[in-house]
Amino acid sequence: MKQTILYIIIGTFLLGNCSSDKYITRNIELKERKNFEIPTSVRAMVHFDNVVGFAGSEGVFGLIDLGKLTMNYSTISYNNQYPDFRMVSATPTDFLMLSVASPALLYKTEMNQMNLVYKDENENIFYNAMIFRDEKTGFAIADPIDGNLCLIKTINGGISWEKVTTHLPKLATNEFIFAASNSSLCVLENDIRFVTGGSKSHLYILSEQNYTKYPLPLQKGSSSKGAFSVDFYNENQGIVVGGDYKNLSESIGNIALTSDGGKTWKTVENTMGYLSCVKYIPNTSGNEIIVTGDSGIWFSADKGNTWKQISKEGFYAIACIDKHSIMASRNKQIKLFDLINNKP
Repeated sequence: MKQTILYIIIGTFLLGNCSSDKYITRNIELKERKNFEIPTSVRAMVHFDNVVGFAGSEGVFGLIDLGKLTMNYSTISYNNQYPDFRMVSATPTDFLMLSVASPALLYKTEMNQMNLVYKDENENIFYNAMIFRDEKTGFAIADPIDGNLCLIKTINGGISWEKVTTHLPKLATNEFIFAASNSSLCVLENDIRFVTGGSKSHLYILSEQNYTKYPLPLQKGSSSKGAFSVDFYNENQGIVVGGDYKNLSESIGNIALTSDGGKTWKTVENTMGYLSCVKYIPNTSGNEIIVTGDSGIWFSADKGNTWKQISKEGFYAIACIDKHSIMASRNKQIKLFDLINNKP
């Protein structure tokens, strides 16, 4: 099934966490540059070349041109129903989006059209996150079914996808992955890493040969608690955030840092409450991190040890454009912000 996409801009897919010169601490303030109104909820965005691709509920998807500051969007349907998209990703040439529940539908741009490249009709399927390692290799992960993790992989840029069936962990009863912001999964050069919540909260590290899991010091024990988002600056330095989306003000067990690849974690005292998305800001040597949740947007310039609130507006997801700007999305809005260095 195909539907014409509004337009596709081809460029180099920007990877975060690039190295830079010696880091100079910034005192960041947030300045809104543009507010894009949209008639749906958006929980997933991806930056590639000079555009931001997004998709949301009610079959809505589109692109924001960062040069022209314009947005174009459309809708797509399947069997007269509008999918709920919570995952997007990109290669240098194509934009991809994936819906959450049965039938889970994965679309990819091809010859300026949206082409359905994968479909999962298992009645219990629920996808949570999708990400590409490079222009060819990508992954999408779903909640376990009967304790068995659901993971699909492409090695040809998203043209075709296959289920991964070996070297996968068995999750505990009522342990699952969250789909709050398409950031419960991250990818490194030699492995992929995802976080869980519910009855248990873990970091799982999957390679081609095996897997490892480490317990997380985040909230757990019910379906609304756990780790919602993860990011790693490199193999060792990482951060997880989450909490309890039914108790938005609770700040105990909502953020933790690791410097040894997830083996051990340090919690951080804060007042941020429930958090749904975390990102390392590119080209800041792993020092700057940005998070969002119901309470607003928060910034750290010391690898997550201390935090400063830079917006009281709550969002679902964040996409870093570069070290000077971000996009943030929520219900019916996508906003472009500049990160202004307010020098002391």
